[in-house]
Amino acid sequence: MNFRCLILAAGRGERLRPLTDSCPKPMVEIAGKPCLQRIVEYLEGYGITEVMVNLHWLYPQILEYFGNRLIYLYEPELLGTAGTVHRALPWMGKSFILMNGDTLSNFDLGDIVRSHLHYKKPITAVINPENNH
Repeated sequence: MNFRCLILAAGRGERLRPLTDSCPKPMVEIAGKPCLQRIVEYLEGYGITEVMVNLHWLYPQILEYFGNRLIYLYEPELLGTAGTVHRALPWMGKSFILMNGDTLSNFDLGDIVRSHLHYKKPITAVINPENNH
Protein backbone atom coordinates (compact mmCIF):
# COMPACT_ATOMS: atom_id res chain seq x y z
CA MET A 1 0.00 0.00 0.00
CA ASN A 2 1.51 3.32 -1.02
CA PHE A 3 -0.03 5.43 1.71
CA ARG A 4 1.50 7.41 4.53
CA CYS A 5 -0.09 7.58 7.95
CA LEU A 6 -0.34 10.36 10.50
CA ILE A 7 -1.02 9.18 14.04
CA LEU A 8 -2.44 11.75 16.44
CA ALA A 9 -0.61 11.20 19.72
CA ALA A 10 0.02 14.60 21.29
CA GLY A 11 -2.78 14.91 23.84
CA ARG A 12 -2.43 14.74 27.60
CA GLY A 13 -4.80 11.79 28.09
CA GLU A 14 -6.78 13.49 30.82
CA ARG A 15 -9.39 10.72 31.07
CA LEU A 16 -6.71 8.14 31.84
CA ARG A 17 -5.22 10.03 34.76
CA PRO A 18 -3.36 9.05 36.91
CA LEU A 19 -1.84 6.63 34.35
CA THR A 20 -0.99 9.50 32.03
CA ASP A 21 0.56 11.72 34.68
CA SER A 22 3.88 10.02 33.94
CA CYS A 23 3.21 8.19 30.67
CA PRO A 24 1.92 9.55 27.33
CA LYS A 25 -1.46 8.02 26.52
CA PRO A 26 -0.22 6.19 23.36
CA MET A 27 2.47 4.52 25.48
CA VAL A 28 0.02 3.02 28.00
CA GLU A 29 0.51 -0.72 27.77
CA ILE A 30 -2.19 -3.03 26.52
CA ALA A 31 -1.41 -6.72 27.00
CA GLY A 32 2.29 -5.97 27.50
CA LYS A 33 2.85 -3.53 24.62
CA PRO A 34 2.30 0.20 24.28
CA CYS A 35 -0.86 1.02 22.33
CA LEU A 36 1.22 2.98 19.79
CA GLN A 37 3.45 -0.06 19.20
CA ARG A 38 0.36 -2.13 18.39
CA ILE A 39 -0.86 0.55 15.95
CA VAL A 40 2.53 0.73 14.19
CA GLU A 41 2.61 -3.09 13.86
CA TYR A 42 -0.94 -3.04 12.49
CA LEU A 43 0.09 -0.50 9.83
CA GLU A 44 3.24 -2.47 8.99
CA GLY A 45 1.03 -5.50 8.41
CA TYR A 46 -0.44 -3.56 5.49
CA GLY A 47 2.95 -2.44 4.22
CA ILE A 48 2.66 1.08 5.62
CA THR A 49 6.07 2.02 6.95
CA GLU A 50 6.02 5.80 6.53
CA VAL A 51 4.39 6.86 9.76
CA MET A 52 4.39 10.33 11.30
CA VAL A 53 3.36 10.91 14.90
CA ASN A 54 2.52 14.28 16.38
CA LEU A 55 3.96 14.73 19.85
CA HIS A 56 3.56 17.01 22.81
CA TRP A 57 2.85 15.53 26.26
CA LEU A 58 5.85 13.60 27.67
CA TYR A 59 7.14 13.20 24.10
CA PRO A 60 10.70 12.08 25.04
CA GLN A 61 9.28 8.70 26.09
CA ILE A 62 7.94 8.10 22.58
CA LEU A 63 11.20 9.30 20.97
CA GLU A 64 13.23 6.99 23.17
CA TYR A 65 11.02 3.97 22.52
CA PHE A 66 10.71 4.29 18.73
CA GLY A 67 13.94 6.08 17.79
CA ASN A 68 14.17 6.67 14.04
CA ARG A 69 11.44 4.12 13.25
CA LEU A 70 8.88 6.95 13.04
CA ILE A 71 8.77 10.52 11.76
CA TYR A 72 7.95 13.08 14.43
CA LEU A 73 5.99 16.31 14.36
CA TYR A 74 6.61 18.04 17.67
CA GLU A 75 4.03 20.59 18.79
CA PRO A 76 5.30 22.99 21.48
CA GLU A 77 1.64 24.06 21.78
CA LEU A 78 -1.16 21.68 20.87
CA LEU A 79 -2.56 22.45 17.42
CA GLY A 80 -5.67 20.27 17.54
CA THR A 81 -6.51 17.74 14.85
CA ALA A 82 -7.09 20.25 12.04
CA GLY A 83 -3.95 22.21 12.91
CA THR A 84 -1.83 19.07 12.99
CA VAL A 85 -3.19 17.80 9.68
CA HIS A 86 -2.65 21.20 8.06
CA ARG A 87 0.95 21.31 9.29
CA ALA A 88 1.63 17.73 8.14
CA LEU A 89 -0.03 17.99 4.69
CA PRO A 90 3.19 18.74 2.77
CA TRP A 91 4.63 15.44 4.06
CA MET A 92 1.44 13.39 3.74
CA GLY A 93 0.58 14.20 0.16
CA LYS A 94 -2.80 13.77 -1.47
CA SER A 95 -3.83 10.37 -0.06
CA PHE A 96 -3.06 9.46 3.52
CA ILE A 97 -4.39 7.65 6.54
CA LEU A 98 -5.16 9.51 9.75
CA MET A 99 -5.42 7.53 12.98
CA ASN A 100 -5.70 8.23 16.67
CA GLY A 101 -2.78 7.11 18.81
CA ASP A 102 -5.02 5.49 21.37
CA THR A 103 -7.39 3.45 19.20
CA LEU A 104 -6.98 -0.22 18.39
CA SER A 105 -8.97 -2.01 15.72
CA ASN A 106 -8.77 -5.08 13.57
CA PHE A 107 -10.74 -3.82 10.55
CA ASP A 108 -9.27 -4.60 7.14
CA LEU A 109 -7.39 -1.44 6.21
CA GLY A 110 -6.71 -2.89 2.75
CA ASP A 111 -10.45 -3.06 2.01
CA ILE A 112 -10.93 0.54 3.07
CA VAL A 113 -8.03 1.79 0.93
CA ARG A 114 -9.17 -0.22 -2.10
CA SER A 115 -12.69 1.16 -1.72
CA HIS A 116 -11.33 4.70 -1.39
CA LEU A 117 -9.30 4.31 -4.58
CA HIS A 118 -12.12 2.59 -6.49
CA TYR A 119 -14.74 5.25 -5.77
CA LYS A 120 -12.25 8.11 -6.19
CA LYS A 121 -13.77 10.02 -3.28
CA PRO A 122 -11.80 12.90 -1.77
CA ILE A 123 -12.37 11.53 1.75
CA THR A 124 -13.20 8.11 3.09
CA ALA A 125 -13.97 8.08 6.80
CA VAL A 126 -14.27 5.03 9.00
CA ILE A 127 -15.37 5.53 12.56
CA ASN A 128 -15.64 2.44 14.75
CA PRO A 129 -16.29 -0.01 11.89
CA GLU A 130 -17.07 -2.82 14.37
CA ASN A 131 -20.12 -0.96 15.72
CA ASN A 132 -23.20 -1.93 13.70
CA HIS A 133 -25.67 0.33 15.52
